[in-house]
Amino acid sequence: MIEPVANSYGGVLVSGAGLVLLREPTRHNAGYVWTFAKGRPEAGETPRATALREVREETGYAARIIAPIPGTFAGTVGRSAFWLMDATHPPAPFDGETVRIHWATFDEARSLIELTKTPAGRARDQAWTGRLRSGAGCGGRRPARPRPGARLDAARPHRHDDGGGLR
Repeated sequence: MIEPVANSYGGVLVSGAGLVLLREPTRHNAGYVWTFAKGRPEAGETPRATALREVREETGYAARIIAPIPGTFAGTVGRSAFWLMDATHPPAPFDGETVRIHWATFDEARSLIELTKTPAGRARDQAWTGRLRSGAGCGGRRPARPRPGARLDAARPHRHDDGGGLR
């Protein structure tokens, strides 16, 4: 499988209830108010391994890759590539780069991403969030719509916002 070439790699966690996981960066670093987990590779690390590590570190969730989100996306310091993921375990505490995480509907996620002050980062997150919502790319895979009264997992370690996405 051909790996994307980018400066950073990340993941978009989705839940079986049709929610997407956002993170609030500490001190709203680089103007990001709500965004997705991503970061630069460590020496010898593959893009996929980088994305999985960054999701675990910045959200507390161990995850598995479902599908690539096609393309690379311009941000504040280069291009980023992302994978659609789902959680494989309840969340653990996350690192100091994140203040909190929040499971949101696609409409709520788009509204929260609008709070980001960095135009390039905001446009990046909005562009592929829209692509994901429509099912374009990603093999047509996208989370289901939330069911009324859907129960999310009960694990809520400190600093985690509302429930989460184990299937």
